[in-house]
Amino acid sequence: MINKKNNVKGSGKQPKMFTVRDIIPMISKKLNLSGSQKKKKNGGKKKPGAISKIARSIMPSGTLSACALKYALACTDPFDPNAQGACIPSFPALDSHKTHGFVRIDGQIGTLGVGWIVVAPTLANNTPIAFYTNSSFTLADTTVLFGPNTLQTGVSPAFMGNLPYAASDLVHTVSTNNPAVAGRIVSCGVSIQYTGTTLNESGLSYCYRSPSHVNVVAKTGGQNATETSDLSQFIEVGIESFDRMRCEVVDFATSSNETGYSGANELSLDGEVGTVCCYPYTQGNQHQNNQRSVSYNSVAVGCPTMVIMVTGVAGQSFHCDVICHVEYIGRKAASSATPSHADPVGFQHVLTALQNIQTMKTANPKMTNWSAFYAAFKGVVKAAKPLAVPAAKAALASLLA
Repeated sequence: MINKKNNVKGSGKQPKMFTVRDIIPMISKKLNLSGSQKKKKNGGKKKPGAISKIARSIMPSGTLSACALKYALACTDPFDPNAQGACIPSFPALDSHKTHGFVRIDGQIGTLGVGWIVVAPTLANNTPIAFYTNSSFTLADTTVLFGPNTLQTGVSPAFMGNLPYAASDLVHTVSTNNPAVAGRIVSCGVSIQYTGTTLNESGLSYCYRSPSHVNVVAKTGGQNATETSDLSQFIEVGIESFDRMRCEVVDFATSSNETGYSGANELSLDGEVGTVCCYPYTQGNQHQNNQRSVSYNSVAVGCPTMVIMVTGVAGQSFHCDVICHVEYIGRKAASSATPSHADPVGFQHVLTALQNIQTMKTANPKMTNWSAFYAAFKGVVKAAKPLAVPAAKAALASLLA
């Protein structure tokens, strides 16, 4: 619970209590999340310190700006409408086209009682963002390929067709040295819910995000495939009762390469052009070790970093929602670009806290993503206090002024 004092002098009222889930609507509607200052009714004078008031009333020591707070929401609850328009508050702050894509998927459990969806966050509307199983899937692991360019029986691709740009706009090649747009992923989330018959309600769902963005699916022949026995050994895995509970997992950038705009320095790796331009979470050793999952229709698909595996009665159905918050820059995106903001101090605190969410939820299953983030964030700020330097304090003060 967060205690927000009543500002009415002499009113004698008790302080009003807010939960973390109350905060975002309060910011966006009452405290002006955009950061623009509201005008007073008397005389039209601007009310000073709007962002500072938001940050100090919500997070310890006033260490989080409104922009960084919205980024935190996109990474903890990307399906919340208030997360729309979020950006990565890194430096420098470039004007960008901030948008999101969304796709609904209906899959089924395979013949061995196992089904799954794997997600490879993408910036393009014509490259697969996910693969999922149907009732004819005959394996018990995340094998996607049967052979080169051939999907395993019972596996289907899904595309996020409402993203604004295609792979041809993003790819950086020898003949096109200046791609029309470059992008980065703010966050990507996937949720799953049982939609089969009441009679056959049973099983578990295993929700996992690879912390270091290692491939979670198999290449041809089952190599590197993920099984439920693998996921049960990871503390980062959220396990829910598949018959009743909605299980979800969220991915976000974990390195400076991923928080930057893809394609700026990527031309061709391993002879496959444009993979990182469309799939920014496929970085570095993922290329060199050939850890991509699929060559779908002769096009390289990036590394799937999230998986939800489900167990239950063969043939029963499940419903998935996938959302991806993205930013674009470049000549095609210029007309839709809006101002961005930088909060390098708050950004690093948010990233550190985000990495601890699932561990905290495992220790306390009643925690939501938001409450786990808030608890982790307080610990991050407390640990960082002895390391504070005057320059950092001055930078933070200028951001929150």
